[in-house]
Amino acid sequence: MQRYSLADGHVDWAREDGYLRVVEAGNPQTPEEMAQYFAAMERARIAMRLDAVLITAQASGPSPTSPHWKAIREARWKALAETGARRIAVLVDEELAVTRVQMTALSVRAPVRAFTSEADAVRWLRGAT
Repeated sequence: MQRYSLADGHVDWAREDGYLRVVEAGNPQTPEEMAQYFAAMERARIAMRLDAVLITAQASGPSPTSPHWKAIREARWKALAETGARRIAVLVDEELAVTRVQMTALSVRAPVRAFTSEADAVRWLRGAT
């Protein structure tokens, strides 16, 4: 397992059977930190020769009251859209979040799908439709 430190927590990632498991236990505090985190994750994914990623957030995202919230969110979606990964599954807590994530992914042309079930996410990452 590799750990990437954030100003507010950390991110762990490890190779699983056919995908990179990413567990976010904190939040980037600036757009630059978000871009640096995603660049490090992308380097790890490439080094491991994986084309799929599962992202689990254990801490909520930046607060909408943060002065950088919108820019951090835009930096996340920019990185997701520019990844070389074939598929990225994001675990979320509720169906409304699935809809929100998938609509945003479509609008930025990111290879992202959201799931409330890890088993469903892993099946999709491994090629199920």
